[in-house]
Amino acid sequence: MIAKKWIIKPRKKEDLIEQILYNRGFRTREMIDEFLNPSLSNLPDIFSFKNMRLAVERLKKAQQNHETIIVFGDYDVDGETAAAIVWETLYKLGFAVLPYLPSREEGYGLNIQAIEKFKNEGVSLIITVDCGISSVAEIKLAKKLGIDTIVTDHHQPGNQLPEALAIVHSDELAGVGVAWFLSQAILQEFKKRSQVKDFLDLVALGTIADLSPLLGSNRILVKHGIDVLRKTERIGLKILIREAGLDLGEIDTYEIGFILAPRLNAMGRIHHAISSLRLLCTRDFRQAVELSKKLNLKNTERQDLTAGSYEQARRMVLGKVDFPKALIIASQEWHEGIIGLVAGRLVEEFYRPAIVLSLGEKVSKGSVRSIPGFNIIQSLREFEEYFIDLGGHPAAAGFSIETVKIEEFKKDFLQTVEKKIGADLLCPFLDIDAEIELHAINQNFYNRLSKLSPFGMGNPEPLFLARNLEVLESRLVGKEKSHLKLKVKDKNSNPFEAIGFGLGLKEEILQLIQKKEPLDCVFKISENTWQEQKILQLKMIDIKAS
Repeated sequence: MIAKKWIIKPRKKEDLIEQILYNRGFRTREMIDEFLNPSLSNLPDIFSFKNMRLAVERLKKAQQNHETIIVFGDYDVDGETAAAIVWETLYKLGFAVLPYLPSREEGYGLNIQAIEKFKNEGVSLIITVDCGISSVAEIKLAKKLGIDTIVTDHHQPGNQLPEALAIVHSDELAGVGVAWFLSQAILQEFKKRSQVKDFLDLVALGTIADLSPLLGSNRILVKHGIDVLRKTERIGLKILIREAGLDLGEIDTYEIGFILAPRLNAMGRIHHAISSLRLLCTRDFRQAVELSKKLNLKNTERQDLTAGSYEQARRMVLGKVDFPKALIIASQEWHEGIIGLVAGRLVEEFYRPAIVLSLGEKVSKGSVRSIPGFNIIQSLREFEEYFIDLGGHPAAAGFSIETVKIEEFKKDFLQTVEKKIGADLLCPFLDIDAEIELHAINQNFYNRLSKLSPFGMGNPEPLFLARNLEVLESRLVGKEKSHLKLKVKDKNSNPFEAIGFGLGLKEEILQLIQKKEPLDCVFKISENTWQEQKILQLKMIDIKAS
């Protein structure tokens, strides 16, 4: 793990909460009020989305003609939740509609085989959710076969847009957010009464799982979506939350992103995502229990596969003679469903863009993760001639490539990366909101801090720096003894409990603590429940000698 540079934001405000808001760009009273009080009334008008009216009109025609419709999604949580929303909306309105999530073997997005299958089954309209914006050839074929397509997506478009009947696109929202707006437009146009909060539990799940920035419309949707999720009537979600050992009323962005989303994602990674979709939509208790257990088992299998593949990948990286500015590694042994997770962990450890390939005999699958400041999808589009298909965001992407072309692509891509990525980009950093003395941390401060939530991409949990801390107690905890439990204080404070997840594996930090010298610590502030009492706790992120 590369040592992180600490960047402390210059102090502009005396009040720490105002300082954090200032750091995030909220400088006027109006901006601050809108951020602290995210209201559904501040969402954009449904029909302000380009082609939304056209999409709804086509659905009116489909209902009149009793047409068969396919809702075609992606096999991740964003795609699953988006498919659930649009399918449920149309199904409840009496449409002849079926959801379809492709297998990993079919690949991401629309595919020729699926379209030909739909034609044979009498399908005349496809609605894509969380995909479709780059399916130029596939949608052209659908049109030729007499199948109309409505694309709803949020991925970055390529140089050419597909010839869809209507494209409803937003690069601000997650795929599930675009799907939710389509659902609201349908319900409004068909004059069916609905609560504006309908489906927001699914929107929160998909938006957080897809790491969409929790600002603007996403912040509004997720803030209210978490409230809906804590009271959800979806039996599948309630069982999944119970099986994960969570309290429904305490669900927040962490529980969604790190506990629920991996379970829902696991099916699409190593089996088939349709089981996750069924869990989200089922009204049958027994089926919910059965599906939830199935998801948990697949998630354990996914964890084991990821751990083994990552260790292999790590050894391959460390065995390199030179250390390029981007990592490209491949193996026939790696399951294509977990290579994105392996790429993410490589970025975390070595702090440079990582491309991990699952090698096939003729066609290989690649998954890519990047670092802040390097738009990976933009860079990959410069080599589009190498790929069978390509899609993604500035921070993550995926592609298929003929196996014989990998070495040539690797050579060309690394040459470009060497020119594009400067040494400054390869230096990991912590953006610290402010220095703080421990005596200033109390329940009132934490309550004010909590109003800045939901925290996530685009609105990270605030980071604080406290200097010259004395370590009163320290021990390693956790199954693998990988976490560091501390009790710390400064000269003016009472002792604080602190936990550093993963810091027990950092030998340099353990050595610092053994010296019993004052330490500077970067941390987040959390509330921990112990024996029915809530106490404030410091979540240590990094530690250095004072």
